[in-house]
Amino acid sequence: MPNPRAMRKLRLDILSLMMALLMAFTAVHMGYIRGMSPAVGQMELCTGTGPVTVGVDSEGKPASLHYCPDCALTLLAAVAPWQPETFAPSGHHITPFEIDNWRAHGATAPTARARAPPALA
Repeated sequence: MPNPRAMRKLRLDILSLMMALLMAFTAVHMGYIRGMSPAVGQMELCTGTGPVTVGVDSEGKPASLHYCPDCALTLLAAVAPWQPETFAPSGHHITPFEIDNWRAHGATAPTARARAPPALA
């Protein structure tokens, strides 16, 4: 029977190695994508199977479309199993504002006063 402690250590070692390899491969791929010339326009080709959109560079040559490497990692948030709460509940209690109890520097609350139109209109 294998030692549970040794199995846990082996599992963590394998996971660490896999994470390091994943980071190394994605870093190389992101560097490759950053060095590619960006597509500045699109050309639509009508083929027998339907329209095909091809990205073109500034000289009109075909360029491959790719995800922006800075924003591509945010796509992982769409498939994340756990999403943080937008607004976490707090322990603060909000007291409603009542106009009857309002005092500003000891002054009384303002009252509504309507006035008539000017006498000479």
